[in-house]
Amino acid sequence: MALMSDRHRFLFLVNPKTASTSVRRYLRKNVADAVFLQERVATLGVTVDRPYNPHHNNARIVESLCTSLGKRYDDYFSFVMIRNPWAKMVSRYYYERSDKNHVRFFEPNYDASSALHYRFDDWLTAVNPRGYRIEEFVFTNREEQLVNKIYPVETFSPAALCRDINEFNASRDVPPLTLTGDLPVTNTTQHAHYSTYYSAESVEIVRQLFRKDIELGRYTFDAVSEG
Repeated sequence: MALMSDRHRFLFLVNPKTASTSVRRYLRKNVADAVFLQERVATLGVTVDRPYNPHHNNARIVESLCTSLGKRYDDYFSFVMIRNPWAKMVSRYYYERSDKNHVRFFEPNYDASSALHYRFDDWLTAVNPRGYRIEEFVFTNREEQLVNKIYPVETFSPAALCRDINEFNASRDVPPLTLTGDLPVTNTTQHAHYSTYYSAESVEIVRQLFRKDIELGRYTFDAVSEG
């Protein structure tokens, strides 16, 4: 769910499998008025002009939801997280635990007895990555970026976010934001180092699918040390 603060004028867009649960919980704990944008829309009984995923709305849908509330998307500091896509896909594999029919654990007719039925490489070639690539989440077809900031989760810090939000609001009548402490570690999946799941072929599949994520985060495929 997108997270909104009117007091500090920010919008957090939730990109799947990028520590989004940790960031949401941190912000809700440390920013008094941080609220889920979709909950505000539902409370007001506003009719949204397009369907949306209640958990992971892209920038175009978040902008539409803001408009439904009578607010300007561009008046808020919008940000999103990215993550090394090779690591992210392994995390997704263990999180979804797809069964023999490629049904994910949270979908109807899931067969828990055949969870993780396919090897990672076989699963990777069968899944649809749409919605998980940053260019589909916060870019237009003309490659225009629709958020103010994209943070690689590996180097993200609340202090950097706080600085960027306050700089964005420097010329506005908005109280400064203070954030302290580290992010909690939540909603993790337990598995070996991501590189151990890949073949040479699947490394290239991810490289081609997530070219924009790799470019923005300057990511590389790092094999685990044999030492």
